[in-house]
Amino acid sequence: MRHQIERMNDELCAILFAYLEAYEQDPGPKLEEWVEKYPQYSEDLVQFAVYHHVVERTALTADEEEVLANTALDIEQEALDQAFANFPNPVPLTSIVRRARVTALG
Repeated sequence: MRHQIERMNDELCAILFAYLEAYEQDPGPKLEEWVEKYPQYSEDLVQFAVYHHVVERTALTADEEEVLANTALDIEQEALDQAFANFPNPVPLTSIVRRARVTALG
């Protein structure tokens, strides 16, 4: 994981190394505090924490699990909002199905 950090920008790299160092201490950092402290890197911090805690099989606290879940949902909702912003008047699915029936049966 540390070799992946080297490819990131210096500021983010320093933040992630600091997170790792803080994690090694008791009780370790709370992900929520780091996300609040560095909102511009919230997605990177969450992805890093997921890798570090899940892939490396280190347990998360209940608070960190909640932050990860909420952040993932927020990111997903933002992506959906952006996708639908490009289609201000989506065609209802029922009209597509109706059109297919008319075309196929007509």
